[in-house]
Amino acid sequence: MHNSSGLVWPNLWYIEPSLLVFYLSWLRKICFMSQNVPAKFVKNKIDQLPQALLFSFCNSMLKIPVQIVNPLFVDEFCQIWLVVPSPKQKIYEFEREFPSKLDFYQKGKNFYLKVSGKASIVIDPEELDVVDIPRDVKRKVNNRESMLLRIKVHSADYFETPAPRETSWFNKVLAEMQHLFYHSDQHFGASKRKNFSFA
Repeated sequence: MHNSSGLVWPNLWYIEPSLLVFYLSWLRKICFMSQNVPAKFVKNKIDQLPQALLFSFCNSMLKIPVQIVNPLFVDEFCQIWLVVPSPKQKIYEFEREFPSKLDFYQKGKNFYLKVSGKASIVIDPEELDVVDIPRDVKRKVNNRESMLLRIKVHSADYFETPAPRETSWFNKVLAEMQHLFYHSDQHFGASKRKNFSFA
C-alpha cells in the first residue's frame, strides 16, 4: 500500500491464513472451555452431596410427590439420573416431561446447591437397555418397582456458607431450623452465591 509520500505501508487488513486458522481454533477452544467449566463444577458439587430434595412442578393432578432422592450419576451432558419409588398409579398416566427442582444439602458441608431443569420419565425399553445403571436398579425399573428419571439441568445456584464459629445455642438452633427448610432462597449465614445457566 502506497501513501502520498511514496512510502510503502504494510497491509494491516491481511492476515496469514495459517495465523487465522490458529486464532479461530484458539477462540473456539476458549468458548468451549467457558461452557464446559460450569458443568464440571456443578457435577463435582453434586458428587459431594449424595442426597437432594426433589420437587416436581407439572400441571397435572398426578405428580411425583416431594421426596428425598439419591442421584445415581451425572452424565457428560449435565443430566442427572435418579430413581424414585413407583407410584400406585400407572406410570403412563403421568406427564412424561415436567419442570423440576433439586435442592442438594448435607449437614457438615459448607455449601449447598439448587438445580432447576426438565425432568423426563424414562420408560423406553431401548433407552433403558443402554443407560449405565446398576443391574438391580434396572431390574426394579423394568418390573415397575421404581421409576427412572432424567433431569436436564437448565440452571444451578451454588451457595457457600461461612466457616463454623462459636455461636450461642439460640443461633445454632436457628441455623438448624433454617437448614431444615432449605428449599427457601433465604439461608442463615449465606456468604457467596454463583449462578450457572445451561442451554
